[in-house]
Amino acid sequence: MRELALLIVLALPLPLAAQVYKYTDEKGVIHYTDKAPGKGAKPVTLPPLHTYKPLAPPESEGAAASGAGGNDASAPPADKGRAAGGGDFTVSIVSPVPDQTNRDASGNLAVSVKVSPEMPEGYTLAYYVDGSPSGEPTASASTTLSGIDRGQHSISVGLQDPDGNEVARSAPVTVYLRQPTIKRVTPAPPRPAPR
Repeated sequence: MRELALLIVLALPLPLAAQVYKYTDEKGVIHYTDKAPGKGAKPVTLPPLHTYKPLAPPESEGAAASGAGGNDASAPPADKGRAAGGGDFTVSIVSPVPDQTNRDASGNLAVSVKVSPEMPEGYTLAYYVDGSPSGEPTASASTTLSGIDRGQHSISVGLQDPDGNEVARSAPVTVYLRQPTIKRVTPAPPRPAPR
């Protein structure tokens, strides 16, 4: 109980030059106060307050780009690239939604993408299933991926400039493909003829 009272007193904002007093009441309970309540109060020296410095802000994208290159922690996120006007491209998968289960007997999956700002002329989108390209890059923001096996898959889409360099990539979306199963019913053996 004493520790709780001390924590409460320490948590209260006090003026920097305020003196803290400690006294014990007639029931033996210890109290802390900023005003001397009587003769029995003694000044107390409290430990210094804990202070923390704020974290340094992350490096700007320009500083990261001027670095040594490679996949270091200061590189911009994988889903952004530089737009022609100096801004960033963002690629996001609109459909399918994360953890969606798709049931298709032929292994097809429809994918829709949003590119912001609008995709310039000459840019294309490359669709990936489990990190491997699925078909040729296209200017279409929607396509149907085909030949996908049943099970769990990661879908992502990369935005490519006219030279074929990837300038942005979507965050991966996990989907599940379940192909319908046909329950085969074994016909009952013929009944013997009555006698």
